[in-house]
Amino acid sequence: MRGSGRSYTGNRFILGIDRAIEFVMYKFESLENVIFVTSAGNGKPEQRIWSTPESLGIFKQYTRLVVVGATNNRLHNVHQFNDSYVNMVWAPTRPALHLTFPHPAIAENLIEDHMYYAMADGGTSTAAALVTGLLANYISQNLDSKTRMDDAVTKLKELAHARIPKDAKGEPLDPQVMPVAWNGIPTSLWPLEDQREVAKAEQELKDAKPVTSTLPSP
Repeated sequence: MRGSGRSYTGNRFILGIDRAIEFVMYKFESLENVIFVTSAGNGKPEQRIWSTPESLGIFKQYTRLVVVGATNNRLHNVHQFNDSYVNMVWAPTRPALHLTFPHPAIAENLIEDHMYYAMADGGTSTAAALVTGLLANYISQNLDSKTRMDDAVTKLKELAHARIPKDAKGEPLDPQVMPVAWNGIPTSLWPLEDQREVAKAEQELKDAKPVTSTLPSP
């Protein structure tokens, strides 16, 4: 669901669309079993977020509205964002593994046999889908709790911030690394080949020259 993302000036129809979405968000927030996940938008990082519902992320009353940005493989932001939002997290989508469907001419009973995975760049919509899946995983681990929805959002943010590599003083090794959503599984439980790749990347990051943040103000 997305609002107009346009200026209200002189256009009551556009204003009406966004106000309707705000009302829907208000109703969703009053439900106990709903988390609303939306993409931040695929504009340039310096572009302000205008569209609803993602622009509502600035309001503290929307405690279960999660706005998701996208990063590259260095976990640097690549699209619109606002780190002052109540619940703003990122997910890596450049590149991302996508399930690709075969040519439309393939017979319906053969479609499943011709599906394949491919690496391709995604945007914030892909990132939002990844975060939605993680939230569902967190909720499934806590089904009997009456606060499972709020707990899932809290866990999402805590794990995302915990994932940022830091030095001995607790300072980020790279100030451009975003709090990227994480499933909470430590690398020590990964396959050995993946552990070696992570260790190599971490060492390269430590050996790199200090990076000065160039992120624009939201």
